[in-house]
Amino acid sequence: MIKKKLRYRNEKGQIIVFVVISVLSLSMLWMMLINIATMVKDRIMLQNAADCAAHTAACIRARGLNMVGALNFTLGGLIESRKVSFLGIEAPGFAWIPELPASALYASVIATTDAQAGIVSTYGGGLAYLAAEKVAKAQGADGIIAEPGTFSLNLKRKIDKINFYDTIDIGLGPTPNIFCPLTKRVPTWYYLKDKKSPKKNVIIAYKNSNSRFFGKRLFGISEIPRIAAIAAARPFNKHGAMFPTKDDENLGLMVMGYYLTAADGYDAELVPVGSLIQH
Repeated sequence: MIKKKLRYRNEKGQIIVFVVISVLSLSMLWMMLINIATMVKDRIMLQNAADCAAHTAACIRARGLNMVGALNFTLGGLIESRKVSFLGIEAPGFAWIPELPASALYASVIATTDAQAGIVSTYGGGLAYLAAEKVAKAQGADGIIAEPGTFSLNLKRKIDKINFYDTIDIGLGPTPNIFCPLTKRVPTWYYLKDKKSPKKNVIIAYKNSNSRFFGKRLFGISEIPRIAAIAAARPFNKHGAMFPTKDDENLGLMVMGYYLTAADGYDAELVPVGSLIQH
């Protein structure tokens, strides 16, 4: 009887081992589920951040294209850059407005082209990046990555020699003084670098290691890898390009016609990334 009692007492507490193992297993499963849910949530958040950032950058670029196009229209009304050949000699383009002296007309052209250059460098560069980064961080991302030149407006400047004329009155009404032109080599309007312009901007939104990851030591994980999402967007105009191309005959009236045809302006849309990591 004594031996049986001792054997019975030694069997007490064995269930505790199974309880501890079960609790540890359930705890590990619980931590894994929380970690997976956190990573899935971050992945969805990052995709939304990348989409918003890419669309924001495309909107900024579209706004810049609309402003540059409007100034192109102004330049088309100020100057006519078609070169006329006479006896094998190529004459410069011309610019004449009866109400403006040649020097004032030249200053107006320079001021307009300087404003265009500022818009192209701002809206096709730093402003688009800063706006995209701000939107991505507001959505929960830690930052964005973009290739150099991805925010470019894909425009190129035409440079030409222009004769600016004063106005004289010879009894037939206001007439350009063709004998004393102010000849200058000046930048004129912008044209598209190629027919596929403007191109899409591709943005990667990323999130650094998540400190909320449970059980790093238990699972033997020293660092959580960075996660990222990618998206692309582009400016588009449903009525066609607002700018001439390099192959077009660069006439002032043609430049104005391009703008009037597409005067509704550029908008932005999300597009496929075009790689193995699709939007």
